Amino acid sequence: MTSDKLNDFYEVDEFDHPITLAVNVGFGKNAISIVLLNNKMIYGPESDGSFMRSFEKILGQSRELNGKKLQLITLVLANEEKTYETSLVISLSGGPAYYAQKLETYSPETNGFVKYSIGIRFCK
Repeated sequence: MTSDKLNDFYEVDEFDHPITLAVNVGFGKNAISIVLLNNKMIYGPESDGSFMRSFEKILGQSRELNGKKLQLITLVLANEEKTYETSLVISLSGGPAYYAQKLETYSPETNGFVKYSIGIRFCK
């Protein structure tokens, strides 16, 4: 399994704007994600609380997120013969500025997984 990671910051303010996380999995790949906010799971629609493929989730209000840490762990299955490339675009909206980052890597093996680990600290 190959992996890629990102650690960053996202500015929030003192208002009640909802902050939305959007995760887009590229190349039509299957993926499963878990989302943690200050080490507490943010439950997705799957029976185990995870999110499948691309998704959006409101994390909370801008002022409530100050000082908290978002963790996202996504496993992408690279099982198509034509490309073992994978990509993940993470974006946050609702704060003073829009945020987006794209991560790309490939799996060197058939039916391999790529693990994306993302940590974002919310701050004023």
